[in-house]
Amino acid sequence: MLALFLKFGRVIKTIKERRKGIHMALATVQANSLKIADIAEITEGISYVEFTSVIDEHSYARSADIYCTLVIKGVLNMDSTKKILGDESKKMLEWSLVASNSADCYKAVEVSYTHNDVTTKYKFSHAFPVSYKEENADQEKRFTLVVRQKKDRLADIVVE
Repeated sequence: MLALFLKFGRVIKTIKERRKGIHMALATVQANSLKIADIAEITEGISYVEFTSVIDEHSYARSADIYCTLVIKGVLNMDSTKKILGDESKKMLEWSLVASNSADCYKAVEVSYTHNDVTTKYKFSHAFPVSYKEENADQEKRFTLVVRQKKDRLADIVVE
């Protein structure tokens, strides 16, 4: 019997083998997290992370005009015990509204994502929000945060 449960970025697999009275359980827990300096720390619910490094598609040689983007999607359970997560989403929304001439628009962002027991960490030292989207439903809030590293700080990006 194989059961697979997916909830808020956590995958739990249970395998029970009844032949010869053997019972075996295998659990793989994904530790996905998002940290934004002075803004948010979300340790569950991150369901999608995409890293993109792009140069102008019309370039015929390696260009210095590069930009790197992270797309982070997640679901926050908004039950009464997790009111703090609502505050985290509010802070991300407010960060997305900060004016470009403000020093507060640049924050350190660290995303950790585990898939098939392989963890990848992305660290942007001077990230700014390109877009932020929230979708509210009954007891959950879905969000999509798109951040980009400041152009003169591309060498500071760390991928582990």
